[in-house]
Amino acid sequence: MPVRCQQSPVLAGSATMATLGALMLYLTKPFSYGKHMEIPAPGGTSCLPARTAWFLQELPAFVVSAGILAWQPRSLFGPPGTLLLGLFCAHYFH
Repeated sequence: MPVRCQQSPVLAGSATMATLGALMLYLTKPFSYGKHMEIPAPGGTSCLPARTAWFLQELPAFVVSAGILAWQPRSLFGPPGTLLLGLFCAHYFH
């Protein structure tokens, strides 16, 4: 059974997302980060160290890939897919 795209809901969802994005850009103050960040006042929000923030940002890519590699049956990917996913995990682990 072929899957058909319902064009009206897709267009309505896209228009809603574009409108919400434009409103966010127009109404909110941009976040400062990195060298553009003002020194926070005492008691203000604290920032994570750069290495910790980078680790947390990249962690889901490694965990999901390693989970797929470990728990999926080998017949799902075959040797080329398993090798490529293994190299991807090794890249993130390194």
